Amino acid sequence: MKKFLILFISITTAFSCSKDDDKTDTPIDQPKELTGGYVVVEGIDNNHPKVYIDDTHINFLGELDSYKSRTRTKREYEAVSETELLVEDRSAMVSWEDNKVTITFDTDNSKYIFIKESSVPTAEEWVTTVDPVSKIQLSDFVNQNPPEIADLAYYNGYVYTHGHQDLNGDYVLTKINPNDFSTSHIPVPSGSTGTLGYGSNIEYVGSNQFWIYHWGNPLDHMYAFNSSTLEETNSIEMPVQFSNVFQLGSNGTDLYGAFQNSIRKWNFIDQIWGNEIEFGHSGPRYGLDLDSNYLYIGSNRTIHKYDLSTFKAVAAYDVSMDNKYVLTGFTLVSDNHLVASVYNFDDTTYEIVSIELP
Repeated sequence: MKKFLILFISITTAFSCSKDDDKTDTPIDQPKELTGGYVVVEGIDNNHPKVYIDDTHINFLGELDSYKSRTRTKREYEAVSETELLVEDRSAMVSWEDNKVTITFDTDNSKYIFIKESSVPTAEEWVTTVDPVSKIQLSDFVNQNPPEIADLAYYNGYVYTHGHQDLNGDYVLTKINPNDFSTSHIPVPSGSTGTLGYGSNIEYVGSNQFWIYHWGNPLDHMYAFNSSTLEETNSIEMPVQFSNVFQLGSNGTDLYGAFQNSIRKWNFIDQIWGNEIEFGHSGPRYGLDLDSNYLYIGSNRTIHKYDLSTFKAVAAYDVSMDNKYVLTGFTLVSDNHLVASVYNFDDTTYEIVSIELP
């Protein structure tokens, strides 16, 4: 009888362990290693000829135009099984043939076909994410709704806003110390209120002068002002241009203006704008500046960097891949350091921020 009980207990224990083993979760078979760079052979979006896939996103890397302006879009994915992905909640089958991967969506049989290419840069190398550091709320010193600043200029160690009304309703330029971001206001003389006071762009061009551009009717005007007294020193009339000038940028020698879909260089001798340079960005620019080697153009939330002699893109920086910020204007204060005006979607505020480029 004792032997029978021992045998019964042993069988019961073994059966119990077998049942527990059946409850163990079976790990999901992962698809063949996807991480890496690819060229696009077939795809839904023809504007992005290269792809870099990391552990969580398919990153499409594009060039907008002959100047090679860089773009980056991403689609989140996760592995469901060895042959199935979820790409932004859309089911897709994945298959391999040598170094070619095909991702086919179940809903409409649309597909991506990628071929491995080791020379493709990572997504961060193509468009590098930078994190703005918030410094000032524009509502603290700008009396308008919304309290937006569309352009900034750097002169003699300080950042200057374009003309605006302060909280007392007076027309001023706000002067910002880029080291501690303290502010002071410079009153706009009564004779310059209708021009400099209402300006939506500004740039220091050398020779102790700020320049602004007014889009008007029946004529446009370029104005120059003494950088110390803010008194008007020059006024240039010209035919009305096809759009307003959203920002001005200068390295002390050359002056460029950002129009609706292009930039143009100012001809100081003939006192007229030069030919359009289109970079493929839709809509107005959101920042413009240059140094002796590079031109920087803002487009929504991206800062594009171009070689000044060839206008070919050499880098791009995204101020927020999570759509937290959008640019409204910026100025260079030193190599790779910008002070920018932005809109913060999370806090619904307009701010002055500091941006360090790598």
